Amino acid sequence: MTPAFEELNDGRELFSGADLINGNPWYHEVLTEEALSGVGFAEEAADHVGWHAEYVDTYLYNPIWWLKGIVVSDTGLDRLKASLGNNHHLAAMHFDDLGATAQVQAMWQRYMNGCLVGLFWAAEIYNGTYVENLDPIGAGHNLLGVSIHAIQDFYSHSNWIDDANRRLTSFLEFRSCDIEGMALYTGSYEDEFSSVKPHGPGTSKCEGVGVDIGSILYYEPGIAVDNEDIAKVAIKERGIENQISATDAMDVAKSLAINDTIAFVKLVEAKMLEEGFGDFWNALKNSSSTERKEDQYEKFNHFPFQFVGQGPLPQRDQAQSDYDNGYYLRVILKTSDDIDSGTNADIKLIGDGTTFNLDYQLPVPMEGNIAANILAYNDFEAGDETAYTVGPFAAFPSSIAIKNDAPDFGDYAAAAWNEVKRFFGIIFDDIFDIFTDTADYIGTKTFRMDPSYINAIAVGSFRKEKIRIDGGSSDGVYDITFTVARLDDENFQVKNLKFKCIEESNELSEQDEPFAFIRLDSYPGNSQFRKVGPWSTDAGDTKSFPTVVFDVTLNNGLGAMALTFAMYESDQEGAGRRNEAYAKFKGVEIEDKFESFWEVVSEGIGQDWKIEWIKVYAFRRGGDSLESGQVLHDKKKRWIEGGKSRSFPLDEELLKVRQGINLQTCEPTSMPSLSPSVSKTPSFSPSVSKKPSLSPSLSKTPSFAPSISQDPTQSKSSKFSKSSKSSKTSSQSSSKSSKSSISLSLRV
Repeated sequence: MTPAFEELNDGRELFSGADLINGNPWYHEVLTEEALSGVGFAEEAADHVGWHAEYVDTYLYNPIWWLKGIVVSDTGLDRLKASLGNNHHLAAMHFDDLGATAQVQAMWQRYMNGCLVGLFWAAEIYNGTYVENLDPIGAGHNLLGVSIHAIQDFYSHSNWIDDANRRLTSFLEFRSCDIEGMALYTGSYEDEFSSVKPHGPGTSKCEGVGVDIGSILYYEPGIAVDNEDIAKVAIKERGIENQISATDAMDVAKSLAINDTIAFVKLVEAKMLEEGFGDFWNALKNSSSTERKEDQYEKFNHFPFQFVGQGPLPQRDQAQSDYDNGYYLRVILKTSDDIDSGTNADIKLIGDGTTFNLDYQLPVPMEGNIAANILAYNDFEAGDETAYTVGPFAAFPSSIAIKNDAPDFGDYAAAAWNEVKRFFGIIFDDIFDIFTDTADYIGTKTFRMDPSYINAIAVGSFRKEKIRIDGGSSDGVYDITFTVARLDDENFQVKNLKFKCIEESNELSEQDEPFAFIRLDSYPGNSQFRKVGPWSTDAGDTKSFPTVVFDVTLNNGLGAMALTFAMYESDQEGAGRRNEAYAKFKGVEIEDKFESFWEVVSEGIGQDWKIEWIKVYAFRRGGDSLESGQVLHDKKKRWIEGGKSRSFPLDEELLKVRQGINLQTCEPTSMPSLSPSVSKTPSFSPSVSKKPSLSPSLSKTPSFAPSISQDPTQSKSSKFSKSSKSSKTSSQSSSKSSKSSISLSLRV
């Protein structure tokens, strides 16, 4: 390997180590290996599961790893295309963006039973009762790894460790009804308004804002306990800096993470043995895959992690019992090898009145980019065999239709007309901007009210708050005051809104004309929006809005709120432009998305598509009763012409009902004893002292955590020092804003 690629190979040291300069250890990997060695996994099998746990972030966020796939491996662009196409699946593996306890409970259920139903699928392949072109051992290791990654993230991304009474007891050791009485949330990341407090992404220093933590990155304050320097900020954001040090907070999070890794694996083992999959489970514990580990993330007929990753996050106002009870379909389509069998047309699946586009699309911010046609996976080429997971369906669909949605004359005409409108729209906007202007943005500020804040307000009393939005001398400075009143145990009002101009902007007009957008998010609950202004003001003036009142109902002792203000200075932009800005603030898509004329033309070339076969494996992972099984295997070669569709019946009778892991009970999560082949005692016990002791092989305090302790300058023990680790190029790069966008910002 050339020196340039040795540097590329070492790029991981800038992304996922305890020491951001020197790297080691790789925490999800080491933590997982340590836990699995305590429940009977052979060293090589534990190593493979640990690799999959670590590489969730690498595939999701690390451009160096993607580049290495192009330049060093023989996979070409497949690694990059698979990573981008699975962005939303992998982003779901981090226990982020949950603002209420019921959401947290629902995601625990999803991670555990998604993994379990996926393992049932892999076991059927192993036993020969179902056939797919992949290695079931590698698929099983992937399913365990990605689910363990999420479970470990819970303790570094949630407020679990904020309560001293929970620092010696993990989630799975509590009864569900006791957890329902806790005010739990995880940091917002993909959606900045999803939770009361942010995760706090790291960013590359060239983009850096926030707290300088060294030569590699800055940190935007948040609650994530992901690095010793970051944890110093996180304990302040959590409000626990007077209770626990950053190092101890990380030790507690790591201790609880390894405890529930063990507990989770024991629960899964019990279910696998109960369902008669003991041979497969023992193979998982004692064997390595016959395929490359990377294949599970990179081959388009693999992607076992979609059993866990597919589907929406629970909503803030959604009961745990109402979430994730639908059916999903794993659909595998084989395009014929015959000449001209492939198509560029959109292929869609329609079931039970719902349409899904079968397409590994780029993350939304990359769509329409010049490079999109190069980076996007070209589905349905001749000979392709590709797996898609669609759903949820509220009820099991009795049939599905596969539609070749190739463009017709009307689509061509519409695309051409859209191009004309876009061209003249740009000209019109340019002319309009000569005579008008856009509003000047002053700034945005969020005031966060976590459960401890809410509970400190007595019934019948209120708290008066003030925040400042400082746009500087060019845009103005404003103080905003408001009161938070508690009417009774569960009902609150945010009112008495006042804006005071501290400093005017440097506009030439005699008076400023500010206006503001306001949103209130309640957890659990919904979002409320208001807009005020514009109004005329001078320095020292105060403008009151007594009619602006937010009424909020929160569960007694469990709720939280966040109040966000976005301020602008009016500049002859007109009401229409302000309404557009307000719609964007509310998250409303105001622009029609349409394909370019040339994109439509390309889809119309070679419209017809010849399918070799279709296979469907259905599953339901919600609640304590799981269903799964092959419901279709149609082996008939057939053409689906442009604009036409074919229907395929699905056989619900082929679904097998099995018992899942039930977290919706008032009983403690039962911890099964180890099977006879599981004889080891874990070397890292999390519940024996206030400050957890570490195993001999991991004996020093690290500087990064979702996981295990080890001196960053100390190499792994021989148990963990395989050469395969040295070839890993790291990641944990963070995406900012939409926040599925791909950037060089870092996520640790």
